[in-house]
Amino acid sequence: MTLYTMDADVSHFDIKNNASDEWTEVSGVASVEIPDAMGDIVSAGAFMPVDPSIVKMFLHHKHDQPVGVWTEIAQRGSQLLVKGKILQTLEKGREAIALLRNRIISGLSVGFRCAEDGQKRDAKGRRVITRAKLFEVSFVSIPACLGAAVTHVLHDTSPMTLKLDALDDGWRKSSRRLGAVLDDMAVMAGSLVEQSALSGTVPMDQAQILIKSLTQNLRRSAR
Repeated sequence: MTLYTMDADVSHFDIKNNASDEWTEVSGVASVEIPDAMGDIVSAGAFMPVDPSIVKMFLHHKHDQPVGVWTEIAQRGSQLLVKGKILQTLEKGREAIALLRNRIISGLSVGFRCAEDGQKRDAKGRRVITRAKLFEVSFVSIPACLGAAVTHVLHDTSPMTLKLDALDDGWRKSSRRLGAVLDDMAVMAGSLVEQSALSGTVPMDQAQILIKSLTQNLRRSAR
């Protein structure tokens, strides 16, 4: 038997932290019933039924460096859907998460072994995989399907990130309130200087310079 790998279209892909802060959940489309760059096609349901616990999760097909586990694999129409967890305490796991979050890599690739009677040729002479055993689903940088890409990455929802986001949001709201107050102060200061100019206390040209200077300095303080 020959072990094959085939890159797959990733039309839906999510990544998020779970509450334990040790695992990062991932999900996506591991296989699609369309020709790949080599012209091969994996038929819908070719890998089913499959036990997710025996399907390995690798980065770039490096079999000696697993990065997590697949927990759910299901066929939906022409798509093979997968869901799993990347272990953050592993160096390669953290590397995979960083690559995925920053969209440096975005593809999925399946590794499988065809059954003896699990392949045929279609009318165009293309190899069609009809029955095979799925061994691995890897994260890859250059998938065979040109349209393979991560289309959605959820924000990091780890407890620390949520706390930082809350602090940042609070600071931004406070900054906006301060900016509004300072703008009002600038208007009031300008009005007072203008009144002084009209009453003859301050020359009009100097009043205009003071108004401009006060407005700029107060608004700069609000940034």
